[in-house]
Amino acid sequence: MSEHLVSRITAELAEAEGRPEPRAVVNVIGLPEGGYGLLGRVRRSSDFLALIEEAKTGPAAHVPDGMVVDPVCGATVPLEEAVVLERDGQTYGFCCTHCRGHFVRESGAAGVP
Repeated sequence: MSEHLVSRITAELAEAEGRPEPRAVVNVIGLPEGGYGLLGRVRRSSDFLALIEEAKTGPAAHVPDGMVVDPVCGATVPLEEAVVLERDGQTYGFCCTHCRGHFVRESGAAGVP
C-alpha cells in the first residue's frame, strides 16, 4: 500500500504545483491499531480506509493485464499477489486484508454484493 500512497500523493502534488516531479518527501509510517487520534477520538484502520475511499475521485485509469484495482483504496495490485474475494461470480482484488475486510463490512451493511 505504501507504493500506491507515495505515487498518488506525488502525482497530486505534481499536478497542483504544475511540475513533472513535485518537491516533496512522503513518509508512510505504519501505526498500531488504535494508535492514532484525529478530531478528538482514536481512529482505527477502518476509519482511514473510509477516508481514502471518500477521497477517490476522477475517471478510472487503464488497468494493465494481470492487475486489479483495490475497490477500497484504489491501489493497483498484481492479481497473483492480491487478497482475493469471490462474490456472486465477480472477483475482487485487494492490496491487503484490511481493505478486504473493510469492503466486506461496508458492502454487507449497504446490501451491495
